[in-house]
Amino acid sequence: MAGRAGRPQFDDRGLAITLAPEEIVSDIKKELKDGRKRPAYDEAKIKKGVYNRHKSEAQRKNDIVWTPEVHAELVAGEPAELHSRTKITAEQVLAIGLPDLTTTTLGTPGEQRMAEAEASLPASMRLDIVTVIEHLLVDDREKRALHKTLAQLVDNLRAIGVLDEHGKQIAGQMIGQLQGMDGLFIYYVLFNHQLEYVELRELVEYLIDNDIIQRVLDRELEDKKREWMRTKLRELREGNPQVSWEDVEALWEKENPRVLTRVELIHQELASKIPHAELHGGKKAKNVWARFEDGGLPFVEFVEKNRLEHEEGNLFSYLVRVMNFARKLGEASKLSEFEDMAERVQRILAHVDVRLVDDRKW
Repeated sequence: MAGRAGRPQFDDRGLAITLAPEEIVSDIKKELKDGRKRPAYDEAKIKKGVYNRHKSEAQRKNDIVWTPEVHAELVAGEPAELHSRTKITAEQVLAIGLPDLTTTTLGTPGEQRMAEAEASLPASMRLDIVTVIEHLLVDDREKRALHKTLAQLVDNLRAIGVLDEHGKQIAGQMIGQLQGMDGLFIYYVLFNHQLEYVELRELVEYLIDNDIIQRVLDRELEDKKREWMRTKLRELREGNPQVSWEDVEALWEKENPRVLTRVELIHQELASKIPHAELHGGKKAKNVWARFEDGGLPFVEFVEKNRLEHEEGNLFSYLVRVMNFARKLGEASKLSEFEDMAERVQRILAHVDVRLVDDRKW
């Protein structure tokens, strides 16, 4: 079965197509071809025989059986309730657009007539992000939450100079090309700072939200930290039984402060300049590809050296994301360093999967 649903709140119907399984159609064609060679040829009987055979096999495997009765029940049944899962992001805001955020009346009579004509159009013909939210299949509480997120994103975009007071985009055209990434943060980094290759590499890994491999690579340091904390906790509790694990962890952080990367410092800088920094949080510094590249080891040797035998799939997936993120950033920013990075990762992965030699669809 395949189909295309209508647009929520705009269309009153969709399209669904059901086809017989390919193996049944193939068997029917074969049986009909053989049947024509016999004198007593009954097409309906042949089709019914093939169907019954496959039906019995499906029932034995507990598969779905598409009988006429099941199909009729499906067609006549009530549709499942739809629920929108749209999330409001900076790139969506810029791609779909905003209505005029000012409350002043447009100056000329012609502009006023244009605004009135636009307001009279059906929602499907005057799409902006506010209209989209209003027509999502969610309850009022979720709509209010989405409107709040939208207002916060707009405040951030205006604070950085991407939107003017009307909500029109005046800068940051690259943000719209960075779907699935924190476009506002990337724009701020690249527009306001000159980064070397090593720092651009930090940026790519900083944007990836998978830290499984990083946690494995940091395992030795984490083991050392836990052992130090256990010993320290025993020592301190001899004099003060109320000392907690969190207290000891704070002591470790004080004695072993981690030096922030340049990208992390820029992230803090951005957070100080926008009113809703929480929308751009949740990122962690990682150096999986940095270790890979600086060590100069092939994929298998890197896995063996870092005891990643049970994480090869996760490592491969992580490096594919590094390659794709670098390529997307290169296309949006026109910086050749990103494309060079993507090609370096691709060369490493091509030794594992030859499809990556020329394929850019990963």
